[in-house]
Amino acid sequence: MPLGLSVASRSGLPARRFAELAVDAEAAGLDAFLVAERVADSFALCQAALAATSTITVGTAVANARLRHPALTAMTVATLDELYGGRVLIGLGVANAALNEGALGLPPSAPVPFMRDYVRALRAHLAGDAAGPTLDRAPARADVPIYVAGLQPRMLRLAGEVADGVLLNLTTPATLPGALAEVARAGRDVTVACILPCAVGTGAGTAGRELVVGYALHPAAAKLFATSGYLGEMTAIAGLLRDGERARALDLVTDAMVDDFLLHGDEHDVAKRIATYQAAGVDLPILFPIAEEGDWDRAVTATIDLAAKIRPSITKEVSACPRP
Repeated sequence: MPLGLSVASRSGLPARRFAELAVDAEAAGLDAFLVAERVADSFALCQAALAATSTITVGTAVANARLRHPALTAMTVATLDELYGGRVLIGLGVANAALNEGALGLPPSAPVPFMRDYVRALRAHLAGDAAGPTLDRAPARADVPIYVAGLQPRMLRLAGEVADGVLLNLTTPATLPGALAEVARAGRDVTVACILPCAVGTGAGTAGRELVVGYALHPAAAKLFATSGYLGEMTAIAGLLRDGERARALDLVTDAMVDDFLLHGDEHDVAKRIATYQAAGVDLPILFPIAEEGDWDRAVTATIDLAAKIRPSITKEVSACPRP
């Protein structure tokens, strides 16, 4: 069974450190090293990781598609994939209106139609048959895998229709079957990847509360928390955040919420939790370290060390599974 790692660019880790961590992930036997975009160019960080490694798949989980014309994404990806031996994976999302329209000043856009058109155009550019300006030459691999991040039903259905894989997030074992049912409605065989926030080697309290509060104002994420039975808590947390009461908002996050959305504990606890996702239909679990008190380097390193320990047991769980 493949196992991946996604590292947050909002960690502020230097690009050189991303490369070093990718080397460590490869040595630990991980199958994918992915970059979550926010405060740094995810594709530039991918290049650093690709240049430092030789076998591991490297990609984005996720890159904000709203920031790049699909032709530019195609040119970047085609170049990286050819230069580094066909090891690139494209994970795309549309972020949220607060970031795109509020902070970045982008024009409003309906997420699902935008992503549908984007993936179609990206594939056309990669294949060299897009109308108008396109790649000067066909890339070494026109079928670079494209994964679409989905939180809500319409985007999940779209991923099932147009993508090679779907990237799930904030999905608990209880809500996973419903998400998979939406993806499956298109009747296509797509790889199911699931980002699993985790905190290892420390108490999960602070990291878990920060995780929940960090998503409280994201409309789609808030709906996921509500679907999991936390509507009242998330409504109150969001209200406190809007009033500038972050400390009080953190205090409202319960242990039950943390346990549902964050993998934590020792290697046995984490491996057991990953196994529940595998059993439910996840092809590629992706560990996403959450920092305790801002120590991102320690969080990522501890997660890689833990992954090296549990990787053999995960491999034995499932003898055959699609690679990322």
